Amino acid sequence: MQLDAPSLRARIIAACVFSVLIGSYTSYVLRGRTMQAVDFTYPWLAGRALTQGLDPYEYVAKSLTPFTPTLFYPAPVGLIVAPIAWLSASTAATIFMAVGAGCLAFAVTAKSMWRLMIFASAPMHQACVSVQWSPLLLAAALWWPALGLVIVKPNIALPLLAMQTTRRAILAAVIGGIVLVLVSLAIVPAWPLHWYQTVRNAPVVSQYKIPVLTLWGACVALAALRWRRPEARLLLGLACSPQNFFFYDQLPLFLVPTSRRQMVIAVWCSWIGYEGWQLFAYHAHAGTVSDSASIYPYTVASLYLPALIMVLLRSNRYKEERPRPRQSPK
Repeated sequence: MQLDAPSLRARIIAACVFSVLIGSYTSYVLRGRTMQAVDFTYPWLAGRALTQGLDPYEYVAKSLTPFTPTLFYPAPVGLIVAPIAWLSASTAATIFMAVGAGCLAFAVTAKSMWRLMIFASAPMHQACVSVQWSPLLLAAALWWPALGLVIVKPNIALPLLAMQTTRRAILAAVIGGIVLVLVSLAIVPAWPLHWYQTVRNAPVVSQYKIPVLTLWGACVALAALRWRRPEARLLLGLACSPQNFFFYDQLPLFLVPTSRRQMVIAVWCSWIGYEGWQLFAYHAHAGTVSDSASIYPYTVASLYLPALIMVLLRSNRYKEERPRPRQSPK
């Protein structure tokens, strides 16, 4: 079935509206916080370090940070943030989220407007509260020329690459990633070694778990039965990637719904899981590692399992629906 594509004008308006809304919400969340820009503080510091030709891992280790003074990102993350790194942390974070939201709104409306419901999900809320990369990277995954950006978060690069249906997308990711790595190496040649040592030695790295290797998430491996479908490969790839379970890393799962009804179900399930976490497990344990461990049953049950059911109800055949351009009235 061919679908009528939203007009370019409608998509641009949606991008502008959600850019303003998400930017304003992020600014409101960060107002009065002493944690600078929450998780975005680390890429922001990395951007400042690279603009001065300094090692970002040493720079972060000596800086005031909201959590542990450890940069888990590859150094290219600083290259992307560098254009706004001269701003205050909160201002840069607001712009970052506004740009990511605008790009995502424009990308998801390529086929239909109902996909904008992704902005009503609990993972989007968590992405704003923590100032995360998931909206921007999800937008990049839907627009292949920008796919090289996924290198900044290798743990979710696999599923975003697995969902691609063309070779040019994979090629764009490889070339874009290589360019970012080479430029960062020209500034700080030793950063790969420093990154490896940082990730290996940080105690909180144990918060990252692979869902299919956990009791709750093992069944998600059944998505392999629908391997021909890009959304199944996305689901399986994410389930096989190390991640924490604070909801924001799971935003790509909202590409699994293929109808308005399924998206509504996915959004409601995400909030049921999120509120369950808030009521029964939030701050039940001390420390990031134990918090992540306590939340993962809620994340898997409310995000992974609904996505798995949707995938398994489809055949293992895939034919991309190309939206029909709207015809201008005569």
